[in-house]
Parts: sequence; structure tokens; C-alpha cells
Amino acid sequence: MYIKSIRNYKKIKGKRVLLRASLNVPLRKGKVADEFRLEKQLATIRFLRINGAKIIVVGHLGRPTAGEFSEKFSMLPVVKYFEKKLNKRIDFVPGEISLEAGTHISKMKEGDILFLDNLRFNKGEKKNSRKFAKQLAELADIYVCDAFDNAHRAHASMDIIKMYIPAY
Repeated sequence: MYIKSIRNYKKIKGKRVLLRASLNVPLRKGKVADEFRLEKQLATIRFLRINGAKIIVVGHLGRPTAGEFSEKFSMLPVVKYFEKKLNKRIDFVPGEISLEAGTHISKMKEGDILFLDNLRFNKGEKKNSRKFAKQLAELADIYVCDAFDNAHRAHASMDIIKMYIPAY
């Protein structure tokens, strides 16, 4: 099977790219305790920024009760890590993905980065919900899976989403 690489896509500039990243890292005292997985995401984020994409990053962290917000599993420490590494302010939408995400996305400029909170705060993620996958797909023009350690999962952001948006 041939995997399409985003690096071969020629028209990224100005596109909204939903980046499914591998963000499930251990936290200690509200900070990232092991940077290995996050370091691996930097190359893709930098590539997308340099090429003028509007980057919407999604992923999961830990095992929150599906459909329930828990500050313990918020992506905020991950966002702060990337702000420091990229020396760039990153917009963040806390809690379950909602219409608020669309408002933030509409204000994005080329090279901007927006993090949405933990995908597992939505019941539809682990249930591989078509409705949730479509909601995610509507946020972007292109989907990029850079979470190969999760690619085998039948979750909405990994599986069904590819039915609704060009995937790389």
C-alpha cells in the first residue's frame, strides 16, 4: 500500500491542515515529563508552517472518561511545550471540540497553529463516530496523520475521518 506524504502536496499555502499528532506523553506536576514523542512532531509542524499552512493540531492525552472534561488530561501542558520549542504563541481551545474551534480557525493566518483539546473528551472519538469524524473534517481542507503509534486504532480521528477529507 502506498502512503501519500504531505511533503509531496504542492498547494499547502493557505490551507487549513488538521494534523493528527502523537501527543500522549507523561506529565509530572503539570509539565511534560518525556519529550520524545513531541520532538518527533516538530518536523511536520515546521514543514507545514514554512509552507504557509494553517495548522490545527489534535490528539489525545491519557485515558479520560469518554465525553467528560478533566483538567488532568488537558492538552495545555503540551501546548506550552510547543510554544517554547517553536518560540511562537499557539492558540488553544480547551474542552470538548465545539463551534468555538471554528471561530478560532476563521481568524488564523498562514503559519498559525491552533491546538484543540483532548479528542477523548468527546465520546465519538473512541466510538469511531461518523458524526464526530465529519465534525473534525469540516474544520480543515486537508488531514495529515502523524500519529503512527495510534494509526491502528478504529477511532474517529484516525479511521473514519479519511472518508470526508483528503488524507496524507
